[in-house]
Amino acid sequence: FASLLPLNMPIRFAALLTSTVWRVTSSATLRAMERRKSAYPNTGCSVQTANSERFDFPLLLGEGGSFPIQFYHPEFHHQFCATARRGIEFRPLCMRRHVSDLSAAGIERRSSSVAHAPIDKDVELFVPDEDVADPELSIVIPALNEELTVGRFVDWCREGLREANVRGEIIIVDSSSDRTAEIALARGARVLKTPKRGLGRAYIDALPFIRGEYVLMGDADCTYDFRQLAAFMERFHDGYEYVMGSRFQGYIEPGSMPVLHQYFGTPVTTWILNFLYGSRFSDIHCGMRGITLDALRRMDLQSHSWEYASEMVLKSVRMQLRTTEVPVRFLKDEQGRLSHHKRSGWSSPWQAAWINLKAMFIHGADFFLYRPGLLLLFMGLLLTVPMSLGPVTVGPITFSLHWMLLGLTLCVLGLHGIYVGALARLFSDYSGETRRRWLTRFSYTRSVVLSAVVVAAGAGLGIPLVVRYIRSGFRLSAIFPADHLAIAGLLLVIGGFMNFTFTLAIHAAAANLKRK
Repeated sequence: FASLLPLNMPIRFAALLTSTVWRVTSSATLRAMERRKSAYPNTGCSVQTANSERFDFPLLLGEGGSFPIQFYHPEFHHQFCATARRGIEFRPLCMRRHVSDLSAAGIERRSSSVAHAPIDKDVELFVPDEDVADPELSIVIPALNEELTVGRFVDWCREGLREANVRGEIIIVDSSSDRTAEIALARGARVLKTPKRGLGRAYIDALPFIRGEYVLMGDADCTYDFRQLAAFMERFHDGYEYVMGSRFQGYIEPGSMPVLHQYFGTPVTTWILNFLYGSRFSDIHCGMRGITLDALRRMDLQSHSWEYASEMVLKSVRMQLRTTEVPVRFLKDEQGRLSHHKRSGWSSPWQAAWINLKAMFIHGADFFLYRPGLLLLFMGLLLTVPMSLGPVTVGPITFSLHWMLLGLTLCVLGLHGIYVGALARLFSDYSGETRRRWLTRFSYTRSVVLSAVVVAAGAGLGIPLVVRYIRSGFRLSAIFPADHLAIAGLLLVIGGFMNFTFTLAIHAAAANLKRK
């Protein structure tokens, strides 16, 4: 299997997009398309196996009606050959063409990529003439109408890559209506055209197109100095999986950050997150951050708007990623440019703060449920158990049946918080240890039998009260010690039933939850 592969069955480009499946057999035969080299001299393809393995193959096409394929780099050749020998079925994910190639073919510049249909028909990838093969670092940047700064930003990135001696690609995820994409392409960045669907969604859309082992995120407005990205790469090479930038440890140019954000909003929300999760971040809203591609895929981002930043921080703690911080420089907006918050109006910063807090609460549901649940259950038992045999007097206060009813209510609320909080922990479990621990504690047979015994015991404690109620003509005119035992029995019935339903729920969740 030489580096030049004969294409023994050429097909037309349109048919390839709609229905063609590439099957690589032991004879290493590849089905591909017929085209003229003068129109498409530099074409690349991404292929995906039936089990979702992804391979990216830059190609060179030769002359004639059926063209041999030559790989840009020997590594692609060896990778392709290894999978070919296994008889794996391939299908095209996205055909990428260079802008200059399509211009030569007489095709409009903005149509220079075929939609990535199997992933998202609304997403198109544009590749510059001088593309980088096999990058180590991918700089992924969402952009919305940043024609004023995107050219200088791409230059900064390229300068930072040179200074760090790193082979990297720049991916601008663009939803603009101005010349942002055109300028970025001209400066050597890849451009992924997407609909305007939110900042977090931009990273989700970009994930299938990221080729680097490490990912660096940020903004295209030149407020973060990407010329100083070497510190991130040093931390990656030291084995860290998540590298947060910190403006407070670095430099904040006067006037670059609103006073309310700098001295109140960011410090307060950072403190809240650190308090909830026991983390030690100094700037959770810093937009310049790095993560390994493997960790980003496992993180499975869901947020489509500003709250993606908090989701990433929270999940990095949940996943127990090896995390560190590096100082970054934060600069003022270029003269004539309005920040996205200012473009959206005075309420935009408050909306961003609210949705970030919402992300903290959602992903920290166990904190607001499990721990308060333990406290409520303890307080409820303190009011219920001592009075099970009758009133208790402490100084001038006599605790009787009414206090027991309050204790019963607190116990029910506490159990509810504990059980739902445990389920929330299960959904936030990336290692599998939490699931194993809870399944061990609530072994199905043992837990169901225990629930039945507790319910039966509670019902037994309530029988004397029911009998007296019937004999009294269905009314209770006085309170007897047996009434206190009946309240304790009612608590046992409720607790036993809740324990049974929780056992069913946690085993069902564990059986159906698939964690990447």
